[in-house]
Amino acid sequence: MANFYQPQNGDTELTAVQAGSRIPVYKMQQGMKETDPALYKFPENDPQYFKPKRHRHWLKYLFNCRCLGMGCAIVLVLAVLFFAWVLASRPPAIVNPAKDWLNVDLIADSSEPLNIEEVNTDLSTQVAGFVVGENTLHISEEQLRALLDSKIQSDAVTDIYAHIEEGKIKIFWDIDVEPEHPLWVVVELTPSGDGTSASVTKIGTERIAVPSFLNSIAEGMVLSLLNVTGSSTGNGLIGLLLPFPDNVQVTGMEVVRGELNIKLKVSTGLESLFQ
Repeated sequence: MANFYQPQNGDTELTAVQAGSRIPVYKMQQGMKETDPALYKFPENDPQYFKPKRHRHWLKYLFNCRCLGMGCAIVLVLAVLFFAWVLASRPPAIVNPAKDWLNVDLIADSSEPLNIEEVNTDLSTQVAGFVVGENTLHISEEQLRALLDSKIQSDAVTDIYAHIEEGKIKIFWDIDVEPEHPLWVVVELTPSGDGTSASVTKIGTERIAVPSFLNSIAEGMVLSLLNVTGSSTGNGLIGLLLPFPDNVQVTGMEVVRGELNIKLKVSTGLESLFQ
């Protein structure tokens, strides 16, 4: 960039210095400013020979912004590379504390799930006592866990258990292969307004949940983990776990601490629901 002579008090003629040569200028007239382009004789009217000081300030500002942008871009690229490296190598010193933070020190049920045959036998015994009309099927936490465990068809889930609280069911899926430091995905179910089904109202970890508008997508992903052959999807997740025939209608659902009570309306021709 050209360097220009700065006028001094009392100067009647200015001299601009560019590339070592002197370029005569017009005499300053009263009212003119030192940055007035009319003072200068531009070779072939090329404005490159005069750059007011304020323009140089803007160029310096833009140059600083460009450097700042490049620095942010470099930091972002390094962060992405570091995140990819953590996912690929899974260093315990970084991954395990992160999982513990997401789990909020959650202590899972370490007991083995009930045998599914025993669960089916118990539920069939309840069904055998049903009459035509209104009936209630009682399912405990342990039985619900066994039903879920029997339906899982994905190797991505290494452990599962259920916790039935007042008004909601929480299902915990361990999606990590390291048993000493599990990563629990929490699926929270609540009965619908009419009580005939249970839908996903929250999914994520104990500390962080996905946005609520993604619940329907997340519910589809959860159901895809279940073997739904021969099950009914009319009552949400419960309909997938319990294969009710056409002559059995769910009329209500009550979630109390430790137990799920499903109200059923039975028509004629009832056979065993569980094999």
